[in-house]
Amino acid sequence: MVSVIVIGKDEGEGISRCLQSVRAALEGALPYEMIYVDSHSRDDSLTRAQALGARCFVPADARTTPALGRWVGMQAALGETLLFLDGDMTLSPGFVQAGLAAMDRGYAGACGIRRDVYVKDGRVVGECENYFGCRAARTAPEFGGAVMLQRDALLEAGGWNPDVETCEEAELHARLRRRGLSVVELPVPMITHTDRVRDARGFFGTVFTRRRLGQGQALRCALRAGSAGQLLLCDRPTRLWALQALCLIASVLLGLLVGGLAGLAAFAAAEALCQAAMLLALRRQGHARSLVSAWLLLVYMPAGMASLQKRGTGFAQWEGTA
Repeated sequence: MVSVIVIGKDEGEGISRCLQSVRAALEGALPYEMIYVDSHSRDDSLTRAQALGARCFVPADARTTPALGRWVGMQAALGETLLFLDGDMTLSPGFVQAGLAAMDRGYAGACGIRRDVYVKDGRVVGECENYFGCRAARTAPEFGGAVMLQRDALLEAGGWNPDVETCEEAELHARLRRRGLSVVELPVPMITHTDRVRDARGFFGTVFTRRRLGQGQALRCALRAGSAGQLLLCDRPTRLWALQALCLIASVLLGLLVGGLAGLAAFAAAEALCQAAMLLALRRQGHARSLVSAWLLLVYMPAGMASLQKRGTGFAQWEGTA
């Protein structure tokens, strides 16, 4: 059986669309169950989910994280295969069957093509047809919140880490890789994701946000789990932060070695060369904007490592009325 685990908060009609898409994709094709884990919504998300046949759960800790919701869903699930979705996603027909066939060949999990639709004030303002750029079947270099995993493999890796505010996917992926467990990425449509971030945050809200602290939290957890090397390999922001930190340290040492005003000039020149080289490399990869995130992480990474807090993992099934 496939357990479809959906997390969300104040999703409203979105949770209905998500669960209806699951039913449309799997009803009559595979045995499945739907689980909805709600992060203390103030709207009717729980009632909607229950009315569509989902078992509903609510974490006891009000300081919820996406990983905590997925951890709760993992505990409640009855299936041997777990499909994780967010409430603002819809499932594409045929993906689960394709993923299961690939996992039968020895993979611990599967993901596919993610389509993003960007919405502002109720209007579609942009689209990205293939967020991760998957053109052929490959071992996934990364995956997002939409992923299908074998329960045994997930448990072997330690499961989702409920304490990490963001970047929980990369942190889990690093632990999977450390144990030799691979996720296959298929050139098959998996989900459509409705991104409403532009409605909620302006420029400063995007730059200065607690969400960036998750990168440091993930690194701290990876160091503790012995999977920091795998995190550097599979997570671009962490890799860029490490490069930025090394460049800064090298430039500072060069400046100190030269000394005086000449040392200051040497520091500035070395740092400018490093940034130019990184920008050129990122432009060739189509990720030039990542350079700004790498600068921000020089501050956010240590702050994130210091901000890691333990979350309570208690939960209860919601006993509302459908």
